[in-house]
Amino acid sequence: LMEARRIVVGSRKYLERVGEPKTLKDLSNHDCIQFLPPSSGVATPWSFEQEGETVEIHTSGPVSVMDDPLGCVTLAKHHCGLLQTYCFAVKEDLHRGVLKEVLSQFAGPARPISILYRHNPYMPTRVRVLIDFLVDAMQVELE
Repeated sequence: LMEARRIVVGSRKYLERVGEPKTLKDLSNHDCIQFLPPSSGVATPWSFEQEGETVEIHTSGPVSVMDDPLGCVTLAKHHCGLLQTYCFAVKEDLHRGVLKEVLSQFAGPARPISILYRHNPYMPTRVRVLIDFLVDAMQVELE
C-alpha cells in the first residue's frame, strides 16, 4: 500500500523543557516513549539512517505502552517524551504544531505497509475494490 516513513517527534513543551536532540547520542539524555509489541513484550529499538547505514538504538524512558501505537502518540502530545513513529500517524499533529519533528537528518528507514489477501486466480470484485480504495486512501494520506 505504501512505504511508511519513521520520524522522531516531541511536543514543543517537552522540547522547551529538556532541549532538542541534535545527534543520536543525545537520545540518552531524553525520555523516550517505549512501544512494547505484544509478541515480545520487549521495547522496539529505534531505527535510523546514518551515513548510508541503518542504525538501531535501544532507547530508554520511564513510560512504555504495550500494543497501542496511538497511545504512544497521545503520551508524546502530553509532553511525556520523544517518540519514534510513522509519519502518517502524526501528520495532523505536526501540521497543527502539537508535535515537532526532531533529528530529521537521521530519519528512520521506511517500512512497507501491505495488504494481505488469499490468492485466487479469479479475484472477487469486492476484494479488488477494497484494495483499490485502500491504495487511493493511503496516497491521499501521504499528501
